[in-house]
Amino acid sequence: MGLSPNLPVELGVGSRQVKTRVIRLLGNNEVYLDAIPELESELTPPPGSRVELAWLEDDRRFYQQGQVVDILDPLPIILLRMEGEPVHQELRSYPRIKVAVPLEYALTRQAAWSLTTTLDLSAGGLRFPSAFEVWPGLHLRLRLRLDGEVWPLVGAVVRCASKPAEWRGRLQWETAVRFLAPSPAARAAIGRFVEREVARQQRGRSSSRSRSGR
Repeated sequence: MGLSPNLPVELGVGSRQVKTRVIRLLGNNEVYLDAIPELESELTPPPGSRVELAWLEDDRRFYQQGQVVDILDPLPIILLRMEGEPVHQELRSYPRIKVAVPLEYALTRQAAWSLTTTLDLSAGGLRFPSAFEVWPGLHLRLRLRLDGEVWPLVGAVVRCASKPAEWRGRLQWETAVRFLAPSPAARAAIGRFVEREVARQQRGRSSSRSRSGR
């Protein structure tokens, strides 16, 4: 995935990085960015400036060059024309495994919980199909069930599919979250589970290769 509406981004202006977000994408590689926060408004780049956008997606940090086309008053909204393809840097510091484990999730201000299973899991975050569309930066309450124990967590959405796909007969949005300050016990429990699952899956693949080679 690349840039998408509501995606938080950092705009590189000279040696400074300022936070903003994508408002709208146009078909000719043009992007509308929200106005730079008022306290840093003097960093708004003038038309013709070359800038760099940076954003997070799962465990990768993406960068893409662009040029300021116009500044739309009165906010001022920044219109960019992106150039080339984004490049990325891997940020992953924890092993990730494709695994389905029970997960409950809810918005921070709602009491109702939704039940699903993970698509993948690491000690730093997870991916799952959401019954409702969310957006990057949103915080979710999570309850992850591992080995019969429930671990309460808070996750920040880092990616949500722009269109739903069918999962188990229902339209849902593929969503990735990063854990926010999990307890040491929770991180350790998830790490042990992932390591054990990685080893189990590797043994299964080795066994399959041995049988096929007979």
